[in-house]
Amino acid sequence: DRTMSNLYVDSITEKTSGNGVHIPGHVIGVAHAVSPVITTNSTGETLIVSVQYVPKITGSRLLITGMSPRYTNNGSTGAWHSSAYLHLKQGSIPKASFEHVGTLNHSGEACENVPFEYYSDAVTAGTTYTFGLYHQPTNGGTSNWYFGRTHAYSGGSTQTHTRITVQEIAQ
Repeated sequence: DRTMSNLYVDSITEKTSGNGVHIPGHVIGVAHAVSPVITTNSTGETLIVSVQYVPKITGSRLLITGMSPRYTNNGSTGAWHSSAYLHLKQGSIPKASFEHVGTLNHSGEACENVPFEYYSDAVTAGTTYTFGLYHQPTNGGTSNWYFGRTHAYSGGSTQTHTRITVQEIAQ
């Protein structure tokens, strides 16, 4: 015969470090950001979205993930529409790059979703980490690029924003 009982606590503190109890591999904090509506034809870098996170535990690592939908409509010219890179930076330091493909002899429209992911080195508790996702055309291309474009669907309309999420992972 088993008797059920409940355990009630106000807090649990790790005996040695005082940083709180954590289980390796578990998420211990999250930050999330969504881009504004952006249209750009710059040949340089354009910031699409950024997010800040302050780690809770020294030695944990940050998993940065997201999705960047982009759209271009430049008319069919029989010429290349430039491909473009997404650069993930920590402050001003490049950490990872992801590429949107270019197109040749197409109808003039292209719509793509580019997932991105980066897993950091160990971080320091209490330090602010800022991650930005930047768009940059290749080869000086000047196609118009749309991020956060409104589109219709059978239930109404919505916007396709770029999203970025930071998860702190206990080690």
